[in-house]
Amino acid sequence: MPVDANSDADARRRPCVGVVLASVLGVSFLVGASQTAEASSPPERASTPPSVISTATLHVRSLDDGELRRHLSLRSRGLEFVDAAAGSPAPAAVLVVRPVDDGYALTVVLADGRAFDRRVAAAGEQAPRIVASALANLLAAIEEARVTADRSAVDPSQEVASLAATELDPREELEPGLEPFPEEAPGLAPELEPEPPVESEPELEAKTTSPPERGSVEAPWRLATSLAPHGLLQLPAEHGLSPFGGAGLGVGLAAQTPRGLRFGLDLRGHWRRAPSVTLHRYRVGLHGGYGLDRGRFQVAVDAFVAVEPWQLRSGDARLPLAADASGGDEPPTVALAGGLRLTPALVLPAGRRPLRLRFAVTSELAYAGVPVDGLRAVYVRDVALEAPEFRVGGLELSLGALVGVDFELRRR
Repeated sequence: MPVDANSDADARRRPCVGVVLASVLGVSFLVGASQTAEASSPPERASTPPSVISTATLHVRSLDDGELRRHLSLRSRGLEFVDAAAGSPAPAAVLVVRPVDDGYALTVVLADGRAFDRRVAAAGEQAPRIVASALANLLAAIEEARVTADRSAVDPSQEVASLAATELDPREELEPGLEPFPEEAPGLAPELEPEPPVESEPELEAKTTSPPERGSVEAPWRLATSLAPHGLLQLPAEHGLSPFGGAGLGVGLAAQTPRGLRFGLDLRGHWRRAPSVTLHRYRVGLHGGYGLDRGRFQVAVDAFVAVEPWQLRSGDARLPLAADASGGDEPPTVALAGGLRLTPALVLPAGRRPLRLRFAVTSELAYAGVPVDGLRAVYVRDVALEAPEFRVGGLELSLGALVGVDFELRRR
């Protein structure tokens, strides 16, 4: 049977054309779907890097400026207040506090023009403390990028000028020389239109970061670690011994309450070498006292009590001891000590505000004694030697340096 070659070729082309059309439609569908997905996907939020607010000016109306600064300094240890004088560097933030009907309105204006508004209910003697707590928490939230600005492109000078234009708060007393408004004569009082009701601000109230009242707590606790090398002077020098009593290294851990009370634990090692032997002294002590913070300057005064095991060693061997140059029974190898320590320090912020570096000098006056006929100093020597080589106890002055890290224990 004859076959039509053209008809056979047409039959072969028709499936190919169908495949091409199907491929084109499939590619178009995939491109449209991808464009639709890209258009519907939400844009990524630009993360705002955290900032550190180290300097600020404070503008207050109807509140004790000094009390507010004191309470705010306790809560924001790294914040330094500066004066808004002409020619001085612009502060990182401008803090404005103005009275409102139910308390105070707080505004923080940053140098980049962002403004954050809050409102807190406060009155009476507790008002400075409550307002300071709200401001400190708001500053911390801004630094950690946990809140968004309520306004932008705000001029700090206009915000301060608006504070001056605020109506006189009825809680403020009139300045000397000002007379109150005269009372209207009976029957001549003008009719006053009723004031419109004040609109509630539920969203603004929800943003208020003022913490609940917690008794007398005024600021976060702080935890401090320290590393302290030192040298020891023994006073007075007797029996021909040098007043230098050796050197050592100590570590410490201390906690400080919001009111400045301190307590902690000290561990210290102390060594003094002679030609053939070494005196080893170790201390485990508890201390308590008071710490005063003034911006970047800190001073701490502590009293301490300690237990000091000690021994005389040559290499890895412990040597027998005699109580004095004439021999005698071996004295107890544990001394008891107590004294006072003064530590002035320079405190510098390290990154975020809860972390601070502390550089200090330490001076310590102590008395240590071995329980031999009471608590007294003893002179020890190797039994093979004629003269004493070491003194343990007595009046001792320790001088050294200290480097440490402070952590702020934030309340949640």
